Amino acid sequence: MKDKISIVLVDDHSIVRDGIKYLLEEEENLEVIGEGSNGLEAIKLVENIQPDMLIIDVRMPKMNGIEAVKAINKTPTKTKSIILSMHDSEEYILESIDANAMGYLLKDSSKAEILKAIYTVNSGEKYFSGDISNIIVNNLLKKSTDTTSEPQTKKESNNIASE
Repeated sequence: MKDKISIVLVDDHSIVRDGIKYLLEEEENLEVIGEGSNGLEAIKLVENIQPDMLIIDVRMPKMNGIEAVKAINKTPTKTKSIILSMHDSEEYILESIDANAMGYLLKDSSKAEILKAIYTVNSGEKYFSGDISNIIVNNLLKKSTDTTSEPQTKKESNNIASE
């Protein structure tokens, strides 16, 4: 039988950590092996205990979750990160992707969705909840439209200049 998926939880609200830990510990193949309350603690925990997964809040004192994930991913680590947030802001989501977070979940996600995210990310795939996926797709489409409309504008201005 495969070993348990080891998880570190980092959130500045202990009640949030306790709630997530309670949900996860009901699963026999998941184990919370460390907890922290800010990004600096997250970096130290990952460095010291090398969990399979880090579930980390975006907004925290001392260092936010995105900065911590970015710093962790610059080190040789097997730890995969899921950002957990109450914010579905496009800026946070895109910064999380840039930091190489493997997933982004909203704090109002169901237990089933949290578990699906953990198993998906643990298998090496990325996971973004439905609402988050829409923001990502819309951003990509916007970028695609911006880049395809740019050459047309240049071409049109060249045609005007040559007339």
